[in-house]
Amino acid sequence: MADAHTIIRELESAYHAYIDLFNHEDATGFVNCFCYPHAMLTGEQGLLTTKTAADQQRFHQKTMTDLHGRGWGRSGVDRLQVWPLSDSFVLLAADITRYKTDDSVLEKGRYGYTLRRESGTWKILTMMAMPPGAPTIAQEIDAFYRGFIDGFNREDTDMYLRSFCYPNATLSGEQGLTVRTKESEQQRFYQEVMMAIQGRGWDHTGVGHLYAWPLGNTLAMLVADIVRYTKDKTVIEQGRYWYTVRKADGSWKILTLAEVKPPFTGPEL
Repeated sequence: MADAHTIIRELESAYHAYIDLFNHEDATGFVNCFCYPHAMLTGEQGLLTTKTAADQQRFHQKTMTDLHGRGWGRSGVDRLQVWPLSDSFVLLAADITRYKTDDSVLEKGRYGYTLRRESGTWKILTMMAMPPGAPTIAQEIDAFYRGFIDGFNREDTDMYLRSFCYPNATLSGEQGLTVRTKESEQQRFYQEVMMAIQGRGWDHTGVGHLYAWPLGNTLAMLVADIVRYTKDKTVIEQGRYWYTVRKADGSWKILTLAEVKPPFTGPEL
C-alpha cells in the first residue's frame, strides 16, 4: 500500500499534467484524464453524470468555446491540497487562476475533485466548484446529519430515503461511481446495509467528530466519525465517512458518500 506522502506527490504531478493538457487544448489527452462514468456535483442541479468519452469531448469543446469567448489564454495552479481517502481514491482541492491572452486575470476560483486509481493511472471521478459559504450553513448540516443518524437508529426507512438526492452515488477507488437514480434502488442498498450490520449484532450508531464545509449556499462537504455498537454498548466498529450534501427544496440531502479507509484520515480544510 502506498503511503500518504507518495500518493500526494503522485496527485500533484497528475493534476499539473491535467492542467498542461487543458492549456495546450489537447482534447484527446484531456478526455483521457477522466473515469467513465464520472460526474459533476452542483447545488443547483445535483449529480450530473458523463457516461462516455464522446460526451466529455463535447463538454470540453463547449467549455473551450465559452472560455475563448471571454478572452481566456491559460490557467495556472496557485495551490493544491490532496487528501487520500484510501490508497486508490483521493480528494483534491485546487486554487486556480484563469488568465487572458494578455496575462491579465480573468477569474480565480477553487475547485474540488475526487480521483480514482484506474489501471495504475489517476483519473477524475467527480468535480465541483468550491466557493465559500456562510458559517451558519455548517450548523444546518450538523443538525441534518445528527437527525439522519437518529432516524437510522430508529430504522425509519421513509426518513432514510428522504435524506438522499436522486440520483445520488457511492464513490470508491474499487468501483468508481455507483449511481442510484430511484428510491427503490436506495431502499435495496439500505436493506443490504441493515442486514449486514444486524448480522453482526448492531443496535445503534453514535456520532463522534463532525466537520462541515459549506461550498456556497446549496452544496457542502461533511466528514463524520461514527461508532457502531451492540445493545450492551460493545463497539462493533468505528469508521469515518466523507459526504457531499445538497440543499434541495429547502432540505439538506446526501448527494455522494465515500468511506475514508485507515490509515488515511481524509480532508481537514
